[in-house]
Amino acid sequence: SLLQATCSTNVQGPIFRNTTWSSPKNPYIVVGDFQVPIGVTLTLSKGTEVFFNGDYQLLIKGKLKIQGTQSN
Repeated sequence: SLLQATCSTNVQGPIFRNTTWSSPKNPYIVVGDFQVPIGVTLTLSKGTEVFFNGDYQLLIKGKLKIQGTQSN
Protein backbone atom coordinates (compact mmCIF):
# COMPACT_ATOMS: atom_id res chain seq x y z
CA SER A 1 0.00 0.00 0.00
CA LEU A 2 1.02 3.60 -0.51
CA LEU A 3 1.60 5.92 2.41
CA GLN A 4 0.13 9.37 2.03
CA ALA A 5 2.47 12.08 3.23
CA THR A 6 0.89 14.84 5.23
CA CYS A 7 2.48 18.17 5.84
CA SER A 8 1.63 21.10 8.01
CA THR A 9 2.90 24.63 8.38
CA ASN A 10 3.69 25.98 11.85
CA VAL A 11 3.23 29.73 12.23
CA GLN A 12 3.93 32.27 14.97
CA GLY A 13 5.16 35.80 15.51
CA PRO A 14 4.51 38.84 13.32
CA ILE A 15 4.58 38.86 9.53
CA PHE A 16 6.22 41.86 7.87
CA ARG A 17 4.94 41.62 4.30
CA ASN A 18 1.69 40.71 2.59
CA THR A 19 1.27 36.95 2.90
CA THR A 20 -1.11 34.35 1.47
CA TRP A 21 -1.83 31.04 3.15
CA SER A 22 -3.11 28.40 0.72
CA SER A 23 -4.52 24.88 1.00
CA PRO A 24 -1.50 22.98 -0.43
CA LYS A 25 0.33 23.81 2.82
CA ASN A 26 -2.61 22.77 5.08
CA PRO A 27 -3.04 22.73 7.90
CA TYR A 28 -1.54 25.93 9.31
CA ILE A 29 -0.84 25.35 12.99
CA VAL A 30 -0.57 28.46 15.20
CA VAL A 31 2.14 27.54 17.74
CA GLY A 32 2.60 31.00 19.30
CA ASP A 33 0.99 34.43 19.28
CA PHE A 34 0.59 35.67 15.69
CA GLN A 35 0.31 39.28 14.52
CA VAL A 36 -0.57 41.03 11.27
CA PRO A 37 0.79 44.60 11.72
CA ILE A 38 -0.66 47.82 10.31
CA GLY A 39 -0.01 48.03 6.55
CA VAL A 40 0.24 44.25 6.09
CA THR A 41 -2.42 41.88 4.69
CA LEU A 42 -2.83 38.18 5.48
CA THR A 43 -4.97 36.39 2.88
CA LEU A 44 -6.44 32.94 3.52
CA SER A 45 -7.18 31.24 0.19
CA LYS A 46 -10.21 29.04 -0.35
CA GLY A 47 -9.79 25.73 1.47
CA THR A 48 -7.11 26.90 3.91
CA GLU A 49 -7.29 25.29 7.35
CA VAL A 50 -5.98 27.02 10.49
CA PHE A 51 -5.71 25.38 13.92
CA PHE A 52 -4.40 26.69 17.23
CA ASN A 53 -2.04 24.43 19.19
CA GLY A 54 -2.54 26.20 22.51
CA ASP A 55 -4.01 29.37 23.97
CA TYR A 56 -2.50 31.85 21.49
CA GLN A 57 -3.68 35.17 20.09
CA LEU A 58 -4.25 36.13 16.47
CA LEU A 59 -3.90 39.92 16.53
CA ILE A 60 -4.95 41.72 13.35
CA LYS A 61 -3.85 45.36 13.16
CA GLY A 62 -3.54 45.27 9.36
CA LYS A 63 -5.95 43.39 7.10
CA LEU A 64 -7.26 39.83 7.07
CA LYS A 65 -8.85 38.62 3.82
CA ILE A 66 -10.65 35.29 3.86
CA GLN A 67 -11.65 33.78 0.52
CA GLY A 68 -14.19 30.98 0.16
CA THR A 69 -17.11 30.06 2.37
CA GLN A 70 -17.59 28.41 5.75
CA SER A 71 -17.80 25.00 4.07
CA ASN A 72 -14.56 25.43 2.11
